[in-house]
Amino acid sequence: MSSTVNVIIRKESDSWGAWSPNAPGFFAAADTVAELRRMVSEGLRHWGDETHAPQPIDVRQHLERSVADSVVLRVADDAHRADRIEVAQRMEHALWVPEQLEAMEAEPVSESGEHVIIASVPDDTFAFIREQMTAEDCVIVAVAVADEMALTFYVRTRDRVDDGSEPVPPERTVGAAAAVLNIESPHAPRTFSMV
Repeated sequence: MSSTVNVIIRKESDSWGAWSPNAPGFFAAADTVAELRRMVSEGLRHWGDETHAPQPIDVRQHLERSVADSVVLRVADDAHRADRIEVAQRMEHALWVPEQLEAMEAEPVSESGEHVIIASVPDDTFAFIREQMTAEDCVIVAVAVADEMALTFYVRTRDRVDDGSEPVPPERTVGAAAAVLNIESPHAPRTFSMV
């Protein structure tokens, strides 16, 4: 039996950093991304030994980059990477419009104090999104719709929810949530909660 650990990798000024919402206390930093990836593998092996996590550990990498003072785009490095990059590019272009950036900056932030946008594909499940979040987190999920547009909605962990709403089933897909938020339902909630 193995366990999957999501690792968030980000370029910071002159170095690279990595952390994981699934491995509390884990952090790595290096001068190059290649060196960082080696350190992540070794560091997670040690973390797994110390916490008795099931071995081997499968690492799912997510690359982040800052696109504004408090806005970060996250792209999973998986089989859908090209589609995720397309979504991230749409979001980056949308944020060039000052009104859209201001509207986003007025919304809830992640536990880190940033607006984290997860570039998604319709088949991503809420479980996949939740695995990228900390215990008290809020992220923005973006998915491509129409030719040049992206639809966004917020996902909060249950620890951040106090409105009595029911949590979204982890097997629900981003595409199904986007369908609920489609133009046909303009008043549907734009925030979902997860257990």
